[in-house]
Amino acid sequence: MDPVISFFLFLGVCAWLWQNAGRSHAKVMRIRRKICQELSYQHLDQTVVLDKVRLGVKHKALVAYRTYTFEYSVRGHDRQRGEVVLCNGTPQWIRLHDSNGAIYFNLDKFGRASGDESHQDE
Repeated sequence: MDPVISFFLFLGVCAWLWQNAGRSHAKVMRIRRKICQELSYQHLDQTVVLDKVRLGVKHKALVAYRTYTFEYSVRGHDRQRGEVVLCNGTPQWIRLHDSNGAIYFNLDKFGRASGDESHQDE
């Protein structure tokens, strides 16, 4: 393959990955804000951090799982950690850690928590 074509193909893939990462980050920011508001928690800082990326297989297809972390406060003076997982850009679940254990929410639609599917670890 011509090196010039390879270079532009590489640039196109990089631009797509950058844009996709920006959209995923914005989704996580909205999910975090909505969950914290619904639970009367305070979301801390304006940062959401991409913690890890892993490849997996779902329905016989290769998918990318991205785990984002963030911090929130229950009482206003504490810092707790939360995680949101996206599968190919689609929200899968959110986990909130606190002194009583972890709270999980399955996310069946973007930004909407399915309350029937949440549970708390002991």
